[in-house]
Amino acid sequence: EKFVREDGMPMIHRWSDLGVKIRQNETGKPYDDAVDVDDGKYTYSETDEKIESEVKENEGITED
Repeated sequence: EKFVREDGMPMIHRWSDLGVKIRQNETGKPYDDAVDVDDGKYTYSETDEKIESEVKENEGITED
C-alpha cells in the first residue's frame, strides 16, 4: 500500500495477506509488517512463521 507521509515523502507499507511474517531479503530480518520510503531499496518475501495475535482468544476470561 503506497501513501504519502505528512511531510510529503512517498512511503510504502507491506504485509502478508496470509497472516505470516515477511522477511526483508536484503537483511534476512523478519517483520510482521514494514513501512519504507518508496524508493524500491528493500524487497520482502513471505515466511512460514505465523504472526502471533496480540489478543489471545479466551485468555484470562473466567465465568462466574
